[in-house]
Amino acid sequence: MRLKRGDVVLAVFQGNLGKPRPAVILHANEYIEDHVTLLVCAFTTYLADSPNYRPTIVPSQENGLEETSQIMVDKMTHIKKTAMRNVIGFLSDSDISQVEAALINITGLRQAIIPQPH
Repeated sequence: MRLKRGDVVLAVFQGNLGKPRPAVILHANEYIEDHVTLLVCAFTTYLADSPNYRPTIVPSQENGLEETSQIMVDKMTHIKKTAMRNVIGFLSDSDISQVEAALINITGLRQAIIPQPH
């Protein structure tokens, strides 16, 4: 299976009793082939009022989702490629931009990127 950043895959996460759920691949393309595990964020259909770190994604033919879902950027993790069942779609550039903004917010990287006045 050929994987790339922004792919939406069905994956089995620890603690989910083997039930696959959608996840988005965060790993940069140039590192995917050489790694056994990849950074991902799982989707949830439980919609929280947390737009700064849980982007909402509407189902489309492009992303392969069946229900409006949120990407749980606050629960970023790594999983083995062997735990990924198949690619069901991919995120649009706009959706990827939302994920990137959420990653910056939840990790505090904005402070490293934008100098803060002292």
